[in-house]
This record gives sequence, structure tokens and C-alpha cells, in this order.
Amino acid sequence: MRQKRGDVFRRGGTYYLPEPLVFTGQDSGTKRAPVVFQNYQNEKPVISGGVKLVNLDWRPYTNGIFQAQVPQDLQTDPPAGLDLSKAVIEATRLRNLVEFRGDDKNSARFISLRGLTFRHAAWTVMDTREPLLRSEWAVYRGGAVFFNGAEDCTLEDSFLDQLGGNAVFVNNYNRRVTIRDRHIDKACANGICFVGDPKAARSPLFNYNQRNRLEDNYPADCLVDDCLIHETGRVEKQTAPIEIDLAQTITVRHWSIYEVPRAGINIGDGCWGGKVIEFCDIFDTVKETQFVQRPGADHRAIHPRGRRIQVDGHRQ
Repeated sequence: MRQKRGDVFRRGGTYYLPEPLVFTGQDSGTKRAPVVFQNYQNEKPVISGGVKLVNLDWRPYTNGIFQAQVPQDLQTDPPAGLDLSKAVIEATRLRNLVEFRGDDKNSARFISLRGLTFRHAAWTVMDTREPLLRSEWAVYRGGAVFFNGAEDCTLEDSFLDQLGGNAVFVNNYNRRVTIRDRHIDKACANGICFVGDPKAARSPLFNYNQRNRLEDNYPADCLVDDCLIHETGRVEKQTAPIEIDLAQTITVRHWSIYEVPRAGINIGDGCWGGKVIEFCDIFDTVKETQFVQRPGADHRAIHPRGRRIQVDGHRQ
């Protein structure tokens, strides 16, 4: 799939990845000639982090349970009532399907993913342990599409479907990442995360005596525009369709968010400011936690803990 400067087309079908597809600074395009990985015409390529299991010998076990010999490292979830004689069996394998991998010295630049479907990312629930700043929330730094050291890259016109962890994670140093025209459905954890490095904050307040050498290792100047996200948090409940922590100048606009267990948008701190939420339709949130109408309660459609956050033109 790797070419420099130009359009790379994927035909319809399912592409099972043996390992994450990684973009680095060597794959970068330019402002006038970006590299675009996209679907061919109206065909629907699926980027899968799973593996298709064929020629399985299914045998009755007990109480309607069937068993078959599979590779030892696979995770499976067989649903009740499934007709195994007609089913296509796919097991998850990878947690990250696509990675943009760089840093502030050598970033992955001007690369776009367009018109793709992402499925079959593995669960991360038991590894969601890192505490977020000024929050009781925790996070796993990974996602089906993982930005780490990207500049001027985009994910657009794509479908992220039934993923076992976060759908998109914008991690540490990233600049001008744009996510637009996208549909996220039934992610088991967060929809989109913008999370920086606690070392970038002057006083991260994990302990009051801490001070850090300031760095620029956080997402900034990013846009999420014209998207639909629903039914996230299918397994991990302390999640949100949009999670922002240790990030600067993040704009979320023209979004529809619904059917989620907790907040629709969670902003964990006020670091560097510049968060703008506008023209969003947010409803059917806090479905699995109780709403408490008191100052400081964290059960609401938009949950901002920090300051300098503009919320305009939305409906809750």
C-alpha cells in the first residue's frame, strides 16, 4: 500500500492485517501533493484486525455449546443461537489497525485515509489503567486508528464498526489532525480520544508537589467535524464518544452523539484552553449511570472539568 505522493486505491473486500499498518515520516506527502489512501469508486474495502477461521471441525460439547480447535492466541465471542454451519468465523487479533507513528522532529505528514471501513480490533478493557489528569477516569493509549506524531493528516468518510477498544486515539504530539464525515458504531470503549503527555503540564496534580519540565507532547489544533457516533462504551463504561485530556485548541462541531453509558463529551482538564464545541446534537447519554443534579456532578451530556471551553449551538 505504500507509495509517495498520490492516491492509493483499495478495491472492495476484507483485508486481514497480520500486524498494524504503520505510516511514518518516510510515507509523508506535502501540502500540494498529499498521500491519500482511499476506496476505489463506490467499493467498500474493510481493514480488519482479525483473522478468518476456515475448515473448523465443530463438535457438540454440552448444553448447546459447540467447540473446535483454533490457534491458541485467538480471542473469540460466539453469540447465542448462531448457526455455525452457515457462519463466517472471524476472531480479533490486533488492537491498533493503522498507526501514524512519528514525533515533533520527524512527523508523519499530509496523509489521508478516506472511504475505508475498520473492524475486528481486539478488546482492551483489562488494560485500561492509566489515570487521566484531574479525573477518576482511566484510559488505554491505543485505538483502531492511532495517531502518534502526525501533522496535517486526516481520517474522513470512513466507518469504524464494532471495535473492541477505542475507535480513534490521538496520542501525545499531533498537530492539525482532522477527523470528518465519519460514522462510529458500537465501539467497546471511547469513540475519539485526544490525550497528551502529563509531562507537558506544569502541575499535573497527580500529587500536589509535582512539577514537570514542560514539553509540547500533546495534541493541538485538531478538528472533529460532521460525524455520527453512537452506542460506544459497549464494554468499558467509564468512556465517552469524545474524550479530551491534556490537549489544546480542539474543535468539535456538527456532531450527532447518542446512546452511550456516560457523558457524550468528556473534557478532563483545562490545559491550554481553546476547546470549542458547536452545533452538536447530543442526546440519550448517561444511560447506565445515575444523573445527580448537584454542583460538580459528573453525569451529564457534556462534562467539562476545565475552563475556557466554548459550548455553542448544541442541544442536550
